[in-house]
Amino acid sequence: MTALKALVVGMGLAILGMIVLIGFTAAKRFGGGNDSGPAREYRLGLPAGAAILSAVPGDGQLALTLRLADGATRVTVIDLATGRAIANVTP
Repeated sequence: MTALKALVVGMGLAILGMIVLIGFTAAKRFGGGNDSGPAREYRLGLPAGAAILSAVPGDGQLALTLRLADGATRVTVIDLATGRAIANVTP
């Protein structure tokens, strides 16, 4: 009888531990927090009158589609590590 009680208590503790682990994992994944450190702020130095139409991140870079003051469109690729423009593409 004592062995059965010990088995029941052990299984109960194992189930409780798994519930805590699942809860911790769910909170970490869906908590909305980001552990990547403080946000960085950059001055992009856009041309006068330019407007950002879209921003697409990927591979440590950010591609900005710009509408310039004269109505032309340009894509500027920003390196997120340094905040510098690494390419300008004008169609």
